[in-house]
Amino acid sequence: MKLLIFFAVVIVCASAVDQALKDEMKEKLTEYGIECAESEKATPEDIEALHNHKPPVTHEGRCVIFCVSKKLTLMNEDGTLNTTPHSDWIQKVKENDVEAYEKMRNVYHTCADTVEIKDDACDTSLAFAQCIKEEGNKVGLYTVSAD
Repeated sequence: MKLLIFFAVVIVCASAVDQALKDEMKEKLTEYGIECAESEKATPEDIEALHNHKPPVTHEGRCVIFCVSKKLTLMNEDGTLNTTPHSDWIQKVKENDVEAYEKMRNVYHTCADTVEIKDDACDTSLAFAQCIKEEGNKVGLYTVSAD
């Protein structure tokens, strides 16, 4: 199954980030995306929407984003945003390109400070993903596809 999940700080990265790291990030996102699409029972339409950088059409599709966000430590189980996300990829980006890391960190915190926590964690994760995309574009970050 081919799945693109555009979202989150992990997917946005600056062009200076090492290609091997980008490939590693794509591989991990694809793995998480497939696992989450299956566990959340996303529809083919949801997967197509995600692949085309569009919001998923069903609640289950939005929950794919939440599921991936949890796996990336960007969101907590209760649907709140993790104020101190940590994973190996974050450290690798920092070591590889400090400028990209700072941009990613600033975008993440801007969105963490502005996205309203909704009653439904899946809706919060969609709002967060949309904020990440918008704010990332403003500072010259771009999405990396899992193609």
